[in-house]
Amino acid sequence: PGLGHTANIILIDGSIKKGDTIVVAKRDSVIVTKPKAILLPKPLDEMRDPRDKFKPVQNVNAAAGLKIASPDLEGVLPGSTLYVASTPSEIAKYTKLIESEMKSVFIDTETNGVVLKCDTIGSLEAIVEMLRRSQVPIAKADIGPVNRRDIMEAKAIKENDRHLGVILSFNVKILPDAKDESEDSHIKIFEDRIIYSLIDNYNNWVSEDTANEEDAVFAELTPISKFTFLKGYVFRNTDPAVFGIRIDVGTLKQKVPFMNKDGKRVGQVHQLQLDKKTVTSARTGQEVACSVQGVTIGRHIFEEEVFYTFPPSHETKQILAKFLHKLSSEEQQILNEIIEIQRSKDAAYAY
Repeated sequence: PGLGHTANIILIDGSIKKGDTIVVAKRDSVIVTKPKAILLPKPLDEMRDPRDKFKPVQNVNAAAGLKIASPDLEGVLPGSTLYVASTPSEIAKYTKLIESEMKSVFIDTETNGVVLKCDTIGSLEAIVEMLRRSQVPIAKADIGPVNRRDIMEAKAIKENDRHLGVILSFNVKILPDAKDESEDSHIKIFEDRIIYSLIDNYNNWVSEDTANEEDAVFAELTPISKFTFLKGYVFRNTDPAVFGIRIDVGTLKQKVPFMNKDGKRVGQVHQLQLDKKTVTSARTGQEVACSVQGVTIGRHIFEEEVFYTFPPSHETKQILAKFLHKLSSEEQQILNEIIEIQRSKDAAYAY
């Protein structure tokens, strides 16, 4: 307690003593510091208080597991090498060595490739090597949780190659905003704690997706659907608005944008429920409860109002060019209505 930033170390060669200068890697720089304390684990028979597991020592010889404390250790890279330096020339030598090691480990290119996030330097190096052997290009390889920026990078890559616009996540968290963005943008995240499984799962998905590419691409497009707000089925007015709907044509899914008959975007279907159970989609003829964030019943939407799903212009263009055969005649009719409504507002819609 009260030690501030600490790091656990395996000392494999030489010795370390209080007052020594240590050189260790940070994500974008090198830390040069003197440990405030060196601590060794107490023998089990002395460890009566679980909060008091360590004893301070003046020096330690290899091989040993120890903990060091220093206010400068914030942001130290897990799995990186630590050097003990005695002279300014040794500090300069180890700083240069760490900088060159880091350059070879982290990848950040403008080329198409997968985005890889790992927990330590060691796992990053191992997976980068295995991906290279599998001839999988890498756009970015880094340490730390998967964040929204990673998803946005994968999204840009996916526009050129859907099999590379993915995230490989080894033993790290996925931040909530990244999870939401990945679901909204259909960016696949592969998560695993076993290196071989992570790479096998990715390679297997690429093979399956290639075999069924047309269906896989079509499944990610905004579905074409028309639905009606049922009179007398208001469950909650706002935040989120929850109300009953009937699917008149097509399939309605969660996370899908929709518009009114004037072509004004109303919001996004947040959740669908059938018999009080959440469902991912609802088909023609089904009556379900629908929740929508950011709208108020009686102000933005009204009972008996008719809504259409609202595919962005580029998706509608894609459906017209490649996927019309996958729509029923009723869905094709609704697609024509959506295009007509949108073109009255924006003549370039779906061109």
